[in-house]
Amino acid sequence: PTPSGPEPFSCKLEIKNIPFNTARNHKLQVGSRETLAIDAKTMQLELERPTTVSLTGGHWRGTVRLTADKCATGTVQLPATPTPAKVSITGVPPKTVVKCLKGCADNDIGANQAADKALRPIPLDGNGSHRVVFNLQAEGHRPKRVERTVHPGSQTITIKLERRK
Repeated sequence: PTPSGPEPFSCKLEIKNIPFNTARNHKLQVGSRETLAIDAKTMQLELERPTTVSLTGGHWRGTVRLTADKCATGTVQLPATPTPAKVSITGVPPKTVVKCLKGCADNDIGANQAADKALRPIPLDGNGSHRVVFNLQAEGHRPKRVERTVHPGSQTITIKLERRK
């Protein structure tokens, strides 16, 4: 008799840490060939062999390897994590200095960055959006403290600085 391949199996997969309305804008990459729309936070998958499943197509990522043994124990979780916020600042004079006071990577808190370049990526956790506080300074202008909510992926913040009298 010829040896048969592994037995097909069912797997219940739950996507964690991401709001459903955000998850719907992503896809599930199942192995190398199949891409599924996300229509629920918990989905039933039919698999023929151990398979890697990844969250793709948006600003959140996650990967889990599904095996018959893992799926037999119940619902398997796919934890989703947001990609960093990539912030650009516009509307400010040349040579404006940006200092992150709160919400940035630890080594970027209090460090001077140039506003005419994209700021260093801001790591996000949990729900994927959080508050950052920046202080902006430019020669001949009043310093300005700005608080904003940032989200995964690229975004532009427009800020106007007031000229000194």
